[in-house]
Amino acid sequence: MFDQIGRDEDLTSLMMRYARTNLNQDKSWNFPNQVFEFSDLLFKEDAIKSIGLLRKLSSEDFLKVQEELQKENAKITASIENNANEALDLVKSKGLSSDDFAGKSNSILSFFKRISKGDYKKASDTNYKNVQAGNWSHPSSPNIVAVEQIAPLLEKYFNQIDALLEGAQKQLILNKEILKNLNNLSLLNHLLSLVEGIKDEQNILLISDFYKKISDIIVNEKIPFIYERMGNRYEHFLLDEFQDTSQLQWINMIPLIHNSLSSGNTNLIVGDGKQAIYRWRGGEVEQFTNLPNHIHNPENIASLKEAEQQFKDSGELFRLEKNFRSAPEIVDFNNKLFVELSKTLAPEIQYIYKDSEQLPVKKFKGYIEALLQDAMEDEQQLDYIHDVIQRSLEKGFQWKDICILVRTNRNGSKIADFLARKGIKVISPDSLFIGKDQHVKFIFNLICSSAVSADRNFKIKTLEHYASLIKKTDPGC
Repeated sequence: MFDQIGRDEDLTSLMMRYARTNLNQDKSWNFPNQVFEFSDLLFKEDAIKSIGLLRKLSSEDFLKVQEELQKENAKITASIENNANEALDLVKSKGLSSDDFAGKSNSILSFFKRISKGDYKKASDTNYKNVQAGNWSHPSSPNIVAVEQIAPLLEKYFNQIDALLEGAQKQLILNKEILKNLNNLSLLNHLLSLVEGIKDEQNILLISDFYKKISDIIVNEKIPFIYERMGNRYEHFLLDEFQDTSQLQWINMIPLIHNSLSSGNTNLIVGDGKQAIYRWRGGEVEQFTNLPNHIHNPENIASLKEAEQQFKDSGELFRLEKNFRSAPEIVDFNNKLFVELSKTLAPEIQYIYKDSEQLPVKKFKGYIEALLQDAMEDEQQLDYIHDVIQRSLEKGFQWKDICILVRTNRNGSKIADFLARKGIKVISPDSLFIGKDQHVKFIFNLICSSAVSADRNFKIKTLEHYASLIKKTDPGC
């Protein structure tokens, strides 16, 4: 696809707008990585329906939507701003200024000026109070009579603008957001065409397609043949970490479990709603927490409704009240944390944390330290991590006792590089690559400096890595 940039006019235009939008939003300059991450949306299970709709659209359709939204926005803004401009022209024709109105610099006149410039925030509480009370002129103004003469017209303009903002502002914001992402959708549609072409050319099927195809069969057929065969072969099913099972995966498994339960066999589903971390992959914690009495069935699939009574009759809920893994201090902290967190959730999902308290079994001592801060610079975070490590070592912990959990691989790499510069050896996915080894870096740059003698960078890197081996520190790549 990147080879076609500069050759394919439509693709080039899409890519340019995509890059420009990302730069305006202060996103990463790494354009290829951005596109790869963006294209990952095509393979997410929870996007299957949207992708299906996207397939029906052409580039001309996107342009047509863009034109219609722009026209609608222009019509809305023109109507709002025309009222404001007419009000300002009326004030100007009478030779009045902000000082003549109640509130002076914060008067109703300032509201009209702001609206005329495209700032569509609603009027202040003071403006509303003055209009409702008929308080238009400032007591010290020499033009009180002139202000009061035009007050009925100004009130009409104010009420018309207020009504337009109340009725059209949400639509205006929605249209602007759609326009902002319309190019991305068009680019996604182009990427979708490329993926479909490759799949057809190489005669391949993605796993996400596979789940969907099986699900379609289950929805349309009472007992699919493949499940008849599998149901005869496998009698018992164990589903672990079930809270992270996607909705399609669960729909595809229900006929098997239903058949097993109907035959009097035992099945086991294990999970923890509090650990539902794969919502981005289509995991729905509700489909786990409602079992066995209710099967999560937002699409009202007949086979699921048929299985629900069997699940209810055969199912039994067991809560694991004892914690065999963590120290008492950690278990106690979690118990209190989940109770407090559940209070901040919407009432309809608070049940996930109901009866979540556990009893600790282990007797060894544990420790928790929480640093809650609105914002921290990267260097502050790294220094804090280093400080915690040093304090842990001073308390008698060994290197093997220390683990750092991160949200993304990028964060992990940043921390690993920082600790390496501090002389701390880190085992991470990156550190296990041979290209990350200091000796390999030195040899690589030494060979490159000999092969490309004109490039001074390789020579500099060779000396840096040689020095790092002597000092046992890593300057980075």
